[in-house]
Amino acid sequence: MSSGNKIRLHRLVIKYDLPRLDSTLRQRIHKLIKQRLLTLPELYGEPMRGFLKNLWKLRAGDFRVIYSIEKDGIFIHIVGHRSEVYKIAKKRLGK
Repeated sequence: MSSGNKIRLHRLVIKYDLPRLDSTLRQRIHKLIKQRLLTLPELYGEPMRGFLKNLWKLRAGDFRVIYSIEKDGIFIHIVGHRSEVYKIAKKRLGK
């Protein structure tokens, strides 16, 4: 499955998730997204299970990038600490 070459972000990722990160971590996550998700998102990511079974996760230390692979690229739903990203997913994705 090809990811295309486009990255789109959920509006709440832009408004809440990314601004909460310090600049060093934000840059690190941005670099991982460019290097890994734009090239081989299935190789570097891990499929989710349970209520998030159609999504993928990318590990960035203690942080997770929750995304979906779509025809025209990657859609990032959530960026957050692993201890809270699943609670955020339930709220944000309505599951």
